[in-house]
Amino acid sequence: MKIRIITIHCIPNFGSVFQSYALCRYLKESGYDDVALIDYFPPYFRKAPLKSRIGQLLNYRAYKTRTNKFREFVKDNIPITGRTYYSADELGELKNAADVFIAGGDQLWNVYHTCGNDDAYKLTFAEGKKISYSTSLGQTDFTDSQLDELANKLKAFSAVSVREKSSVPPLKKKNISAVQCADPVFLLDSGVYNRFCKPINQPKYLLVYLVMPSELLERSVKFLSEKYGLKVILCSGFSKKCSCDLFLKDLGPDEILSYIKNAEIVLSSS
Repeated sequence: MKIRIITIHCIPNFGSVFQSYALCRYLKESGYDDVALIDYFPPYFRKAPLKSRIGQLLNYRAYKTRTNKFREFVKDNIPITGRTYYSADELGELKNAADVFIAGGDQLWNVYHTCGNDDAYKLTFAEGKKISYSTSLGQTDFTDSQLDELANKLKAFSAVSVREKSSVPPLKKKNISAVQCADPVFLLDSGVYNRFCKPINQPKYLLVYLVMPSELLERSVKFLSEKYGLKVILCSGFSKKCSCDLFLKDLGPDEILSYIKNAEIVLSSS
């Protein structure tokens, strides 16, 4: 059986990379040999907001290093289609390329993000069996018309599963029999991820992964580091979101995993 998966795998986000890796590996271990991610890279992933572009320029060396590490990790560990597709129209050549098409991943159907308005992630190009696995809507405050539009496209799916429990009731109201499933990373035993981890040559530390800075998070970092005598290592993005002893901007997926595994405490707002 040929399976093709569409998700967000081509951005420097270690969660996106590992959920892509996990689903492919799980399917292969379940006996499906012909499994691959569709290398879909629409233009909007390259059009970063002005603030992000400025950050990339100011941190160009770290940005370039991190980007290369992510690309190499994907290349070495995730089966992917030979051609890169840049638009939903181009994906039309794959309409009969698989027995099963799977859509899934973080924020994939969140209409308040560009990807959530991209029909490619609703598999409208595909004519084989369509399912979703642990797809995230991201939030619940959709308008009735937004849910109607999504539901109309999901009617062609044989099965729909979502990541958040809160996404099930809105879809059921639109006659989509959705169920909640765990993120793909939890399909694999922790030992699978341990092989990516390496020892970290640091004193005992608190690892911090933040999306947005806040006064409460700053106080939490200070409290934990002082109470347990821990060095503070920050590893999220290019902007300094909290006080820290070490700010790592260029980590690849395996390196982030290593820092998480070897931390005394991990503090995250994501």
